[in-house]
Amino acid sequence: MSEMPIGRSSEREMEALRQSFGQTTRSWADHTFESTDSGWVAFSGLARPDYNLALVHGGDAAEQVGRVIDSVTALRRPALVMLAGAGLSGAQTLADAGWVSLQAMPFMHRSAGGSQPVDGVREITEADLPACQEVASLAFGVGPELAAAVYTAETLRRPDAMAFGLFVDDELVSCLLSCRAGDTVTGWALATHPDHRRAGHAARLIAGGKHVETGLHGPSQDLCLASPAGVPLYASLGFHTTEYWQVWSRPRWVLGAA
Repeated sequence: MSEMPIGRSSEREMEALRQSFGQTTRSWADHTFESTDSGWVAFSGLARPDYNLALVHGGDAAEQVGRVIDSVTALRRPALVMLAGAGLSGAQTLADAGWVSLQAMPFMHRSAGGSQPVDGVREITEADLPACQEVASLAFGVGPELAAAVYTAETLRRPDAMAFGLFVDDELVSCLLSCRAGDTVTGWALATHPDHRRAGHAARLIAGGKHVETGLHGPSQDLCLASPAGVPLYASLGFHTTEYWQVWSRPRWVLGAA
């Protein structure tokens, strides 16, 4: 996977991308959202670490990481703390506090583009939410209550969030939550029904959803924090890896979420 020049030549531009990614989490970070030049905290308050996130990428990394650990302690929910850029020097602070490094996740970027009309892709309405919640529950192996906390009527009513679905013979097979801040869009909770995987549905949904969203809000740049397994999908859609973020958590939370 090649890296964009921006990831090597301009730390200022990378800082802007990291901050833009954080700003899009406002759509679901109902519990806490805080942003500074050194990073951001986005907590949903859900009992899933992947929806209680923090990024440290600047400033005095040890000090910033210490503050994030205090915020997570006060939250009393599982969380992930991510390090990038200058924040990578805060790794020892996390290790000393009993946290473990899980993986390095590709931070991916796509400039305006990728829009393509796709039959069967449309915006999710409140009437579709039960089907979305069922697909998410099956795809992620979580209880229906947690899936219902991600795909909510309140989120659909927000001006900075939309959800899209791919329907085959009127059956929802894949869904995605799209969050916007300014000219930046990120995708969350991309879920495909287990009975319909490996059929190209995720790629079709992302392209078709982008087409719908662009028609309503205009062009945007897209960012995603991909799993290593998801990189080929996003690369096929025009995303490029800009850098890698270290992801840390507490062992008991990782085991509990597995």
